[in-house]
Amino acid sequence: MEPIQDCKNLANFIEISTKDYNNFDCCHSKLVKCNDSQNSIIELYLSSNLNAETRENFSLETFLIQFPYLNVLDVGDNQLEGQLIIPDNSNLEILSVSNNQLTDVSGNQFEGELIIPENSNLESLNASNNQLTGDLIIPENSKLKSLYVRENQLTGKLIIPQNSNIIDFG
Repeated sequence: MEPIQDCKNLANFIEISTKDYNNFDCCHSKLVKCNDSQNSIIELYLSSNLNAETRENFSLETFLIQFPYLNVLDVGDNQLEGQLIIPDNSNLEILSVSNNQLTDVSGNQFEGELIIPENSNLESLNASNNQLTGDLIIPENSKLKSLYVRENQLTGKLIIPQNSNIIDFG
């Protein structure tokens, strides 16, 4: 059976041997959950599993373009650097980017502001142990229920609307 396009895309981001590449059925991998028809990846658990090239050039925005139906993404413990920008058209509901710099007590090298778009489907975000700075603004009508931003360098405004759905904050 021919692998789905999402599996072909995933093989470019994770550590996988050339031998395994031709037989890579990601929908039956412990790292992946596909939708019922097995034609799209909807959950990725890639903690400590991104390849070196992906780690060095990681962009959440670019990564998510490859997986348009993704609801859950865990890329913790991958030594990622850069800004954390959640695209406007993302289907993500759960995102974990914690503990990405294993050799550094600060955890991760994501830096800059944490941007959550107005129309985001995000319900849970774990961005703890990073170097996020600046403002943390939760948009009106956000679906966010859980937000973890401990161990960061947030120094700006914390704006959470009164009608917020956040029930777990740390």
